[in-house]
Amino acid sequence: MVSLLLEKGADIDAKNNLFDALREERFQDAMCILQDNLIHVNLRDSSQTPLLHLVVATQDLTLLQTLLQKPDLQIDAKDSKGETAWHVAAAHGHTSILTKLLQVTTNENGIDIANHMGQTPLHIASEKAHDSVVKYLLDVDANGFAKDKVSPSQHTS
Repeated sequence: MVSLLLEKGADIDAKNNLFDALREERFQDAMCILQDNLIHVNLRDSSQTPLLHLVVATQDLTLLQTLLQKPDLQIDAKDSKGETAWHVAAAHGHTSILTKLLQVTTNENGIDIANHMGQTPLHIASEKAHDSVVKYLLDVDANGFAKDKVSPSQHTS
């Protein structure tokens, strides 16, 4: 659809359209923009949140898979709080998204990356009481004794 509009001379601001589509849960429109390569995969919104984080928050696995297939994607991109896509998935309780991220990550310690407060995705999942995510992260060898700036996460399986 987006390709057709461009062929007909429509003036499309793909970046804003993509962010609008994600915000309004129009995932098919977002998919078209991603598939048509109308945007740079590492772009950020006005609050400096990476596109990957916004897609992770949707919990749309098809949309995420499309983005993850882009060769230039920075999988460990951090937002203004120092959080990665792992933190976002943990905060939203998305075990399936974490699984997908684990399948494509090149950084074996991605699950232990700390944000500016020293919190790993395990801290975030625990804080949000996402027990299934806590269990999953421990099952994939997240550091259960990582310390944030306040206290250790101290999780046991």
